[in-house]
Amino acid sequence: MKKSVIVTSSDDRYFWLLQGLILSVKECLSLHDVVVLDIGLAAEQIGWLSHNGASVVPMPTWLPLPNGAPASARAQTCRPYLPEIVRGYDTYLWLDSDIWVQTPQSIDWIVRIANSTKALVVCPEIHHAYLHLTSVDHSHYYARERHDAAAKLGGDDLWKRIRYLPWLNSGMFAAHATSGLWRAYSASLERMAKNPFVRLIDQVALLEAVLDGHRSYHLPSTFNWICAFTLPHRDENGFWRTPFAFPNERIHILHLAQSARVDYRSTGMLYDSGNYLARSDT
Repeated sequence: MKKSVIVTSSDDRYFWLLQGLILSVKECLSLHDVVVLDIGLAAEQIGWLSHNGASVVPMPTWLPLPNGAPASARAQTCRPYLPEIVRGYDTYLWLDSDIWVQTPQSIDWIVRIANSTKALVVCPEIHHAYLHLTSVDHSHYYARERHDAAAKLGGDDLWKRIRYLPWLNSGMFAAHATSGLWRAYSASLERMAKNPFVRLIDQVALLEAVLDGHRSYHLPSTFNWICAFTLPHRDENGFWRTPFAFPNERIHILHLAQSARVDYRSTGMLYDSGNYLARSDT
């Protein structure tokens, strides 16, 4: 039995991004299993995933679902329950379906840190090239959105506790199965799920769990580069690197967030520049 598993979730709308994630981690399959939690995939898409080394598991319906939330929101509310949904592993690594891995070895590094520290391994949303740290307008929008989410889900008291702290992005995180994080994370999310749906519920609940004393190990933003915050730079060898920031570090994991707003196809920023989308027999 393998000791670690990569878990993600998708429906048929995001399958074109999920394909990039699966292809980007195929090199890791000898050491890590890959499980996709199904929230509306078509039969042929499930077949493609199985052919490319991923197991597909139906998303449990017992997961919390706030009032007004679409059924697809279980891709967010499932995250504190990964050891219950996918049993039998020592370490769990969650990757959003709009992520792809440029440095496959980075998966081993993340899992190794989670195993050795028993802490939550995660990336703060901090980099000196990110627009919410360099633009007044972007900063105001970023802060307002997070204030509103925290206040609606946890009240002003929670906002006062977290307002000066970096936000932790829940699109990539890892933890050991025995970590107390899972219990604290699920408790926070279950309480917040009693409120009307807020898009950042998984992120707010994760941050509260850390605030309540569960250790976190912060990786640099190159392990979860939020492309919607600032588009990366592609070097002459085809590698994506941090922009406007000497020495233009190599990005290990690209997060193509907000794909409805950012045209990642035309930028060539998809895995393998999106060439996989033209292949029917990958």
